[in-house]
Parts: sequence; C-alpha cells; structure tokens
Amino acid sequence: MPLRKGTHRWRATAGVTALLAITGAIAAPSAMAGGLLSLVTDSSGAAATSTSACPVLPTTKAFSRWGDSADYAALTGGGFETGTSGWQLNTSWAKIVADQDSFNVGGAGTKALELGAPSSAASPAFCVDTTNPHFKFMVRVLKPTTLTTIIQYQKADGTWANAISSQVKLPAGSWQPSDPNPLSTSVPGLVAGKSAKVRLWWMNNGGVSHIDSVMVDPYRSR
Repeated sequence: MPLRKGTHRWRATAGVTALLAITGAIAAPSAMAGGLLSLVTDSSGAAATSTSACPVLPTTKAFSRWGDSADYAALTGGGFETGTSGWQLNTSWAKIVADQDSFNVGGAGTKALELGAPSSAASPAFCVDTTNPHFKFMVRVLKPTTLTTIIQYQKADGTWANAISSQVKLPAGSWQPSDPNPLSTSVPGLVAGKSAKVRLWWMNNGGVSHIDSVMVDPYRSR
C-alpha cells in the first residue's frame, strides 16, 4: 500500500512491526482499484462538525491484560455477531466467518470479519469527539499480510476524506490487540465541544487476516 512520504516512526510490539504515517494521502493500489478502495481518494479539507454530543456508551477496561488501563466502548457492529449491516465490503474475499477473538475483548461471540488478499472493509459511520483519541481492535493472521487502516471523516458537502493511516506488517499468529490507532486526533477541524462523523477502513494485502472486537477509546476520562 503506497504512502506519501511524511513523518513516521517505527516500533515493534508483540511481534508486530508498525509504520504509522503521520501525514499523506492514501491512494488505492492498482490491484484493488475499481472496488471500495476507489471510493475515497480525497485527503483534504476540514470535517463537518456539530455541537451535538456523541452518545455515552458503556465502557470496560477491555485491554487491561495487555497493560492498557483505558476505558473502551465497543463499536456498534464491531463484533460482527449481527453480520455486516452498515458495513461496506469489496470483493468476495471480505466476509463474515465462524471465528471469535479468543479473549472475548468485546464480549462473547462466534463471528469475525475475514479479509483475504486483496480486500477491504469500511465500517458504518459513527460519532467521535475529542474524548475519543484512539481505537483498537483484535486481529488474527492466518497468512502473513499487510493491513492498512485508514480513518475517514465526513466533510460539510457530505463527501468523505482520508485522514491518518497506519500500515502494519503482520506475521501469522494467534489473536492479539492492535496498537492504538489515532481517531479524533486525526480529524482536521475537530475541537473540544464539537463532534464529527467518521468511519474505519481496513485494507488487507498479501495474506488473510481476521478482525474482531473493534473498540473506541475512551468514552470516559481515564
């Protein structure tokens, strides 16, 4: 997945080597063009903001076993137990399968999102404000892959633009938490007292990955 040159840093956590791209537009790779990946290529302009507060959702310390004491709220539909209602999937390699985050971070269940190579999935739109700086999710890799996560935000004209992304090279392995991914901190024009609509967009290239228990941090202060 090409990333425009910009400020970045490398880090390794739990066997995962991650490149966090701090700036840069995201362009769809030619192998995946024409599907969901070609819907959004814009990376400019401020988000449409509202003074309406985001709903307060129940939280848990979902990742405490890994030393993360933040409160997290489950993203609606982010456990995939009710299928892909509201999600946008491209290609038949993006589908719901019989699997489950083995730690039940987002609650017990029997399903997960599978992303084969190449494929992508975009979440339903949801509300964020400045108290939602990050999100995390559980991931299991069946075949080594590169997983790119993009934050998209809605602009005043109703169109969507790309914000900060993370690109992670993942070896095959068991369920593990992702690194914290920037959320509200990546949305231009979002300030305290305002809220915006965003969605999460995963792109899988190279192997097969399963995603489950998508959690937003934090709806309550730490």
